[in-house]
This record gives sequence, C-alpha cells and structure tokens, in this order.
Amino acid sequence: LEADLDTRLYTAAEIARLSTFLGLDVPRDAVRKRVHYWHRHKLIQQKATSDDGHPMFRYGEVRGRLYAEFARRAS
Repeated sequence: LEADLDTRLYTAAEIARLSTFLGLDVPRDAVRKRVHYWHRHKLIQQKATSDDGHPMFRYGEVRGRLYAEFARRAS
C-alpha cells in the first residue's frame, strides 16, 4: 500500500494520519510538527498547495525521512 502512496501529494496532517495508520509508532501531532519543521528548514520540498492553502508534500519523500528520524530516536 505504501508504494502506491509514495507519489501522491498530502498535507502534513494527512501524512501524520497515514503514517501512523500504516504502523509508525509516534503520535500524529509529533509527525505533523516534524513535517512542518522540515518544510520550514527546506529539508523537504513543497510540491503543491491544497485547496485550503496548506502545503502538500510527496508522501514517499516524507515517509523515508519519518522512519529514519523516529527509528533513530527509538534506539
């Protein structure tokens, strides 16, 4: 399922919901905040803007960073 999602665009809140639903063992709010942090510091690139003005990111790009970040913290 994640491979099918990798090219799709989502907001930080949607990425938080998806990644925790798909097994990332981190609070959704922590994921959302981390995505916004990476965006502010230009570590991930915004690909579009949602209808309500929120930045959107490619799920596959963010997913890799999320698992690397939170796996490092868990060990």
